[in-house]
Amino acid sequence: MKKTLSLSAALFSFLSATLVFADQVTIYCGNLPGCTGTMANPTPVTEYLTSALNLLIMRLPDYVEGFGVLFIMIGGAYILLSAGNSEYVTKGKNTITWAVIAIFIAQFAKQFVGFVQSEVLTRTSGADLVDSIVQTLAGSIFNLLQVALIGIAIFSGMRMVLAFGQEAEFKKGEDGLFYAALGAIIINLSYKIYLAVSTL
Repeated sequence: MKKTLSLSAALFSFLSATLVFADQVTIYCGNLPGCTGTMANPTPVTEYLTSALNLLIMRLPDYVEGFGVLFIMIGGAYILLSAGNSEYVTKGKNTITWAVIAIFIAQFAKQFVGFVQSEVLTRTSGADLVDSIVQTLAGSIFNLLQVALIGIAIFSGMRMVLAFGQEAEFKKGEDGLFYAALGAIIINLSYKIYLAVSTL
């Protein structure tokens, strides 16, 4: 424990000292993401680190969604190859559930960042503040509901596949798919009606 604390303190001190002198240090970062300098005019380290960190934060939800899809496939493989072993079925079901939750959280983060960017950076000057916020919020909520519907459809389909002859479980999965489809129709129609009314 003491060794870990002292190592953490040394690392923190090194990073602090690096950041203090980073304004005077320049680097040529070539084609690395976030690099704005050239060979003749290198980028200050702090500017490159800030740019690279912003780029990473902006792309992080996409990476999480990509890994989420990968883990949904891994969970499906666990279930497919379980050969009736309930331990592997449970492991596959848990993997898919957590992957869907991660995708939803990543999508929520993406919508939040998009909302802030839309309202702070790209809102046209002179636009009505309340109208702009309501339109951006409606679009963000619509996108989140789409992701939630996909998650419900995946969960319901998984329930049907894993029913293993239990008619009640199969029926619950079937009902979940029906209500997800009905919800998708209602959400899409209501959003289209909102867009039509808001442009009048």
